[in-house]
Amino acid sequence: MATMPSNRAPVRSGLSIASPGQRVHSLHSLGCYRTLTVATDGDCDGILTEAACDDANPASSGLHSAGKPAGAPWRVPQSGREGLFEAHDSRVPIKAVASALCTRWMAGRPVWAAKHPVRGGIAWVGSIALSLAPQARMPTRNLMLPMVAVAATVAAAFSVRRALLPALGDVPAGTRAEAIAALPMFRSGRLRNTLPLDESLEAVGRAIFGERSEATQPESPLEYPADPLPETPGAFAVSWLGHSTVVLDLDGERVLFDPMFGERASPVSFAGPARYLRPPLALSEVGPVDVVLVSHDHYDHLEMLSVQALSDAGSRFIVPTGIGARLEGWGVSTAQITELSWWEEASVGALRVVSTPARHFSGRDALDRFGTLWTGWAILGTEHSVLFTGDTGMGPHFAEIGARLGPFSLTMPEVGSYDAAWTDVHLGPEQALAAHRALGSDRLLPVHWAAFVMGNHSWTEPGERLLAAATPEDGLLLPPPGMRVDFTAEPSTWPTTQWWPDTPFRTAAQAPIVSTGL
Repeated sequence: MATMPSNRAPVRSGLSIASPGQRVHSLHSLGCYRTLTVATDGDCDGILTEAACDDANPASSGLHSAGKPAGAPWRVPQSGREGLFEAHDSRVPIKAVASALCTRWMAGRPVWAAKHPVRGGIAWVGSIALSLAPQARMPTRNLMLPMVAVAATVAAAFSVRRALLPALGDVPAGTRAEAIAALPMFRSGRLRNTLPLDESLEAVGRAIFGERSEATQPESPLEYPADPLPETPGAFAVSWLGHSTVVLDLDGERVLFDPMFGERASPVSFAGPARYLRPPLALSEVGPVDVVLVSHDHYDHLEMLSVQALSDAGSRFIVPTGIGARLEGWGVSTAQITELSWWEEASVGALRVVSTPARHFSGRDALDRFGTLWTGWAILGTEHSVLFTGDTGMGPHFAEIGARLGPFSLTMPEVGSYDAAWTDVHLGPEQALAAHRALGSDRLLPVHWAAFVMGNHSWTEPGERLLAAATPEDGLLLPPPGMRVDFTAEPSTWPTTQWWPDTPFRTAAQAPIVSTGL
């Protein structure tokens, strides 16, 4: 639990946080803190311990560490921009704590810090209870009894929530958590991208108030006939099954990317994004799968029932570091799981499978974001090689991947679910082409579209914009879902034209997608 604020100044208002990893996300609508003191019992690399607030301007409540050394005062910007304090070694940054603080926050009231999901839930509810308290100088001890009761209730709820919602999966713990904390991309309490993500208030506003297409999905669910897969994997062929689920045959090995055969990208069956494209093949029709490659643990890429069926069939799983905890929680044997970090590799028959950097994030709920790694996959065969980007924004990692592992015979970049509000975590069509060119690839097959509504664009817009931007040298392939593209066959048989109905869409000029930090 947090310690009480310092008494150096009687008019001081704020809080003092004693647990490393507490994240305070102060928005301009929350009012003005005179001073916010963050004190930790661990090393705080670049963490600010004081932030002065301009009493004359209550809107100026943004707090910025901005790399200032510990103990240095930092004047709050007048613009009301968001701010962030983070300590060093929490695995679960808790954004909800600060978002629950309101303008009636009073001096001397504690907030509970959190280092794991159960305490995170306590902190969240505890802070809401404080923010709803009457505007009176009530002694802190008068609040303790109701807070303890609320906290006990929440703790009990969190202790059973994963039993009630098994699709959440287990979180990394023990030696697995230690392995994550030892990764070079683990800094200030969580896994991070090489380039930071835009998490500004402006981005939040774009997400809330952005325009939405009237054609984010077709008028009725889609079904496309699928080409059957041979029982024996081929030399080089691919079947895109909608969204990011892809079957790749290479050098006699069958590889399945991001197995999602469920009806909803959600931990529950009654809510969450529902399919408008039914899987062209049932999982049972995919046949024996030699290896399953998972890019990250979001629900549209990793589905519990699909994983369990593949596990029962004896498939091997190669996943980013940390996701093994999810699989083991669903009954997958440890012997079936290989976890890799960026640039690490494993062998599958004659294939080399290499984890490649991506610019995204992870998490199965709000309390475990950035807790497991996200990745792309390079599959290097004897004659041909393939790059599956996974979910990612644009960045210099594509040129590095191309230089270290390319050129590639085929790239499968993600092209959908983009928006001006989250340009750093999804490529969009034009940046997917740029990434493809940086990788030095012969052909491009777009994925991560035409299955779920996960953006504001029309469901056909990714394909339309790719057709408009691609040149013949890009080798753009546009197979309808379920079509098997055999790269040992005549190129004239490869699909390169529109398969979807004409639908209104925004052009690149009307809705540009450009990642930040480039």
